[in-house]
Amino acid sequence: MQERLGLRDVEIWARRAIRDHLPEAHREFFATLPFVVAAARDDDERPWVTLLAGGEGLAGGEGFVTSPSPSRLHLAARPPAGDALEGALRAGADVGLLGIEPATRRRNRANGRITGTEGGIEIVVDQSFGNCAKHIRRRWWRHAPSHRPGEARRGEVLTSTARRLVEEADTFFIGSGHRPRGGEHAAFGMDASHRGGAPGFVEVEGPAELVFPDYWGNNLFNTLGNLELDPRVGLTFVDFASGGLLQLSGRAGVEALAARDSHADVGHRVRVAIERVVELPGALPLRWDDAPPPG
Repeated sequence: MQERLGLRDVEIWARRAIRDHLPEAHREFFATLPFVVAAARDDDERPWVTLLAGGEGLAGGEGFVTSPSPSRLHLAARPPAGDALEGALRAGADVGLLGIEPATRRRNRANGRITGTEGGIEIVVDQSFGNCAKHIRRRWWRHAPSHRPGEARRGEVLTSTARRLVEEADTFFIGSGHRPRGGEHAAFGMDASHRGGAPGFVEVEGPAELVFPDYWGNNLFNTLGNLELDPRVGLTFVDFASGGLLQLSGRAGVEALAARDSHADVGHRVRVAIERVVELPGALPLRWDDAPPPG
């Protein structure tokens, strides 16, 4: 995609920006987070995205992520009950992680492979890099008292509740990746990323189809590049008021709209044909507010 858009110089600086370990600042950042976004595949090789968190205390509070070494992360959490990735985050699985702090609009990525599940999830890091703060909506998290998740609902199309969440969203998380059978390569694996915009930037065009703009960013094309090689994709929308998750898995098509040297904000549009839907009411023990807590 970089070559097609005349962006051949990106690879030069990207090789310096993408590391094979976690810098100390990234290790410290992950250790302060109350949740982490994770992308992986289920047993049918479908990509999904979830948020890993926990109850008040160690899991889901500051310190639920630890980094024993620059190449390792340990997450003292597992997917919520009924989650599309429940049981899928096992040893050997590819995983893409996004650490994001909406209040400060800071985010870092770490991609690798799960090496164990004792006391949570052990991950060896293959790639680590930072991202800009563009399109991140400021929010402040808090623990939810008397947290009681609802029953998971599964289907193949958007319900009216799910459609409303998508149409009103200013944020969602996207998972992509590719791993051909046989061999190893630095580009193989999974990736988790953030997408944001004004409420309504995601358009629902039918019970099993949605479209969203892909704004110009750092030109790495982590997500769009993956989709060029493997159109399977996972999206997750968060109900920040209730802690609910809407997980979607399907296939994406990327439509080019403008050259990189144009003045347009949107370079591509992504159309997603939804194949599977999981609704998790109140799945997370966290809630988010649009203003910081008093004091």
